[in-house]
Amino acid sequence: MARTRYRRGRRRGFKSGTLALLILLTCTFLVSCVAGTNALWIRGLFGLDVGAYLAEPTEHTLSTDADTAERLCDMVDILLAGSISIPSFRNTSQLLEHYRDALLNDMLRDNYTLYTGNERILQGVREAEPYVSISTAIPAEDLSNMVNRYFGNEVSSHRDGSIYAYLGRAEVYTTALHPWESSVDILIDRIEETAHTYRMYFRLTDGLALSEEYLACFVKREDGSVYFRSLQEA
Repeated sequence: MARTRYRRGRRRGFKSGTLALLILLTCTFLVSCVAGTNALWIRGLFGLDVGAYLAEPTEHTLSTDADTAERLCDMVDILLAGSISIPSFRNTSQLLEHYRDALLNDMLRDNYTLYTGNERILQGVREAEPYVSISTAIPAEDLSNMVNRYFGNEVSSHRDGSIYAYLGRAEVYTTALHPWESSVDILIDRIEETAHTYRMYFRLTDGLALSEEYLACFVKREDGSVYFRSLQEA
């Protein structure tokens, strides 16, 4: 089967506990009884929507050359750091556990002049961390905004990655390294559209080897945009 090769261009007490249990049981009952969009919404409150989204029937199979394919590949490319073996995630905690450095790298690579030598940001760092000397500073708020935009959720906590250090008093991430460029290509196998999602099946190649097939699930927003909901081996 012919595949489209893609690489992104640069860019509390007992009573309360009892009440909470009753609410949970009631909502669980509703989930089992309500169909369609409302069921997905209720499942989403408890973080159980991934399976529901993946179980939706396919309505269309999209061309791998379509604009939608490019948009979805752009979002996958954010996670790539040079390896064709990438970890799965089903929630924001897992996303940040595996990809915090990759997300920050993507931000620095695409906005280098904003985050390196930016006197306005660095002045704030000097006031909060007078004994720290850095030239690169990415505000934690910017990472939170990115995760909300591309992955549909909030960052619950900020901490060090392997490459990017977090300065808590200044609320910025920093690194002494230059951002890397990924040399991995995305090979799309197929894209399925459902009522609420796009499901993209793809492999990765570094020119020498080919990965296992992955499944990325993207959820549609009402404004026409999408966010990256989960990633797993197909």
